[in-house]
Amino acid sequence: MENQNLQTVYNAFLASTGVGIDSRKLQPGEIFFALEGQHFNGHDFIPQAIEKGVSMIVCSYWHYDVDFDSYCLVDHPLEMMQELAKWHVKQFKSPVLAITGSNGKTTNKELIAGLLSLKYKVHKTPGNFNNHIGLPLTILNAPRDCNFMVLEMGTNHFKEIEFLCHIGQPHYGMIINIGKSHLEFLGSEAGVLKAKAELADYLYEHKGILFCNRDETSIAPLLNHPVDKVVYGAVTDKVKIELVEENPYINLKIEHDGRSFIFPTRLIGHHHFKNLVNAIHLALYFGIELEEIKEFLSDFEPGENRSAMVEWRNNKVYLDAYNANPTSMWASLTAFDSAFPSPKAFIIGEMGELGSVAAEEHLSLMKRILEKGIDDVVFIGPQFVELEKNISYSGFIFFNSINDLLSSKESYQRFDGYHLFIKGSRSLKLERLLEG
Repeated sequence: MENQNLQTVYNAFLASTGVGIDSRKLQPGEIFFALEGQHFNGHDFIPQAIEKGVSMIVCSYWHYDVDFDSYCLVDHPLEMMQELAKWHVKQFKSPVLAITGSNGKTTNKELIAGLLSLKYKVHKTPGNFNNHIGLPLTILNAPRDCNFMVLEMGTNHFKEIEFLCHIGQPHYGMIINIGKSHLEFLGSEAGVLKAKAELADYLYEHKGILFCNRDETSIAPLLNHPVDKVVYGAVTDKVKIELVEENPYINLKIEHDGRSFIFPTRLIGHHHFKNLVNAIHLALYFGIELEEIKEFLSDFEPGENRSAMVEWRNNKVYLDAYNANPTSMWASLTAFDSAFPSPKAFIIGEMGELGSVAAEEHLSLMKRILEKGIDDVVFIGPQFVELEKNISYSGFIFFNSINDLLSSKESYQRFDGYHLFIKGSRSLKLERLLEG
């Protein structure tokens, strides 16, 4: 990367209002990075960016007959954006926390960032901006007065977490769990652990600290990693966190320093208990008072179509249209089935990025549902349709797409007074089911 160009862009960045890559969402004073992808080319939208009032354009070529000379030519705009983010973090003297894992990254991020916000000016990853494009955007759009960054890091290939760490340069890290995610590229749960452990490797090399929940057996090998660790669990010498009730919402009891609180949360499912334990211990580590933790957790609600209870028509709906893999699907499904009475139905979308084990995992899910005695299940996606012949059960209905289900009055419009479970991979956009 040319140092002169980096310095030029950084000087412009300090005078800008932020950065953007989507010409439709640009704000006046931002820097526009003309990225090129498989299905788009940001250079095609440079005139629109100029109309939006950007302060600079970073691009790899220029052939526009417009009155605008604040542009910087670089070989690769994306690499420049990544280098800019890396350089900007070096100037950031406050803590950076990186969060990764197979399931629950965003929920943990939201819980932790919310609790830390009680003491710090926190900037967190918006939505799922957790890859090689989203992470630098997150960093570069942080408010200048923030003094704590919480960065979500996702991966589906080896060395991606390592690459993201070199951009975000975290001082602290948390690897939530290891499950059956991104098997198409990582091969197995052992491969997933190796990929996620790149965060621990980075922290070890840079004298950082890894938070480890010893109750999460899937990350047990990390307890032997040489990185400095803060190891905790639901019960420690100083803190006792107890699951009092989970029907349908989790109620917690916390004992700490001679004080005790019992309070409700708005989270459904036993799998969220470990997420709460993670957030509570990290908040206590950074000096958040127990009373403040209790008040925040009592009011916290998941958003962004993730593990949320919503009303639709005359139905109560558990909606998780954000992502799905075999581990998270089964945990959420069984929690819902235990928590809610009949009449209830399950709308299950296929799970992405499973590679050669996709058919095996989808069939396994259907068999486990059948063995559990759950009926009234709608499966959506070609993966499920292909396997319909392997399952002979009248309580299961199959559709290739959401549109097919929406057009089926008998299957879709019959829901009235139900508890509905809706979960599937993000590509399906299952939230569309609630628009009708």
